[in-house]
Amino acid sequence: MSDRLTSQRAAEIREKIASAIYLTYGQEDRNRSLAIADLVMPAVRKVVAAELAAVRAERDEARAGSVRLAGILGERDAELAALREEVGPLRMDAAKLRALHAAGVDNWEGYDEAVAR
Repeated sequence: MSDRLTSQRAAEIREKIASAIYLTYGQEDRNRSLAIADLVMPAVRKVVAAELAAVRAERDEARAGSVRLAGILGERDAELAALREEVGPLRMDAAKLRALHAAGVDNWEGYDEAVAR
């Protein structure tokens, strides 16, 4: 997208400004309305350029935010995957411990010393 106003678009804007002047102020002289439009075109260009720059800055900031968010989400996905890998063996260990307790392992010789470590 170019920051420069195309000549066709500038002519359309000039015509709209002239029409607005003509309608608003009852200006009967079309050439005078166009001359006034020509006077305001540099100011219009500055305003349009400033607005365009502001919109682009907001867009760039939003894109940067999206990139940061994607990075954060990627980190979280990696952490979640690591946690999921740990859960399986922990569940198996917990099931084994429940089975041992159900079989009375807590009455076996050396159990208290082993648990104290």
